[in-house]
Amino acid sequence: MRSAIFVLLALSCAFAHLGETVEQHSAIDILLDNPTLLIVGFVIFLFLAYFFNLFPLKKQDRTAFYIVAGLIGLLFLAAIVLSLTKEPVGPKPYHTHADFKVYLDGVPVNFSQAKYMSTNVSRMSDIVHLHDLDGDVIHHHAHNITLADFFSTLNMTFNSTCFVLDNGTSYCNNGEKELRLFVMHDKGQWQQNPQLEKYVFADLDRLLVTYGNPAASVIAEENAVTDKACIQSQTCPERGNATDYSCAGDVCTVG
Repeated sequence: MRSAIFVLLALSCAFAHLGETVEQHSAIDILLDNPTLLIVGFVIFLFLAYFFNLFPLKKQDRTAFYIVAGLIGLLFLAAIVLSLTKEPVGPKPYHTHADFKVYLDGVPVNFSQAKYMSTNVSRMSDIVHLHDLDGDVIHHHAHNITLADFFSTLNMTFNSTCFVLDNGTSYCNNGEKELRLFVMHDKGQWQQNPQLEKYVFADLDRLLVTYGNPAASVIAEENAVTDKACIQSQTCPERGNATDYSCAGDVCTVG
């Protein structure tokens, strides 16, 4: 029985790892990309063959053997079925959206200008950008891209102490005024976020970067942040289609 427990533990470890990879790969890819599974499977095979052929099995051990062997067959069959029903090999394109506003001394920055837009002719960035003359929604096509990364694609600087526009105008903390970041997650509440330029937004976040008196209310500025990201992410179809069919949902071509 202890042998059966050992085999079950080994299977648990192997298939926990398998569960993380089967979602994006076929069964053959999983085995080729994860030699640990091959090794574990081979060891289990040798163990069972040795156990079955060389040892006289007591009744309780024979029952345990059949249970373990049956589980092995069922698990591998489940893995094959899952791999056949998943989407083709390769990760799904990463594509998230967030509404945002930047207020500097109470004045909103107009990001809807053509110079800030990415198109097939002129791309500010392939991984994080604005397009369709919509300066309210950020399109995000890569993991771990921060707000500082986004603003840098527009020739702006955003860090913990200063926001610098593309024309060189600086808005820096000076004891009387300071930069703050406020974030509202999907179906959440507005909260100040200390990460500032290091923040990596989630899909459907609403973001406010503001510079001014830290004691002043930002409710009006928060209310000015749109909630259109869900249209581009196609999570609110009742509100209409994405404005750019070539760059919506999981499709990442800038049009």
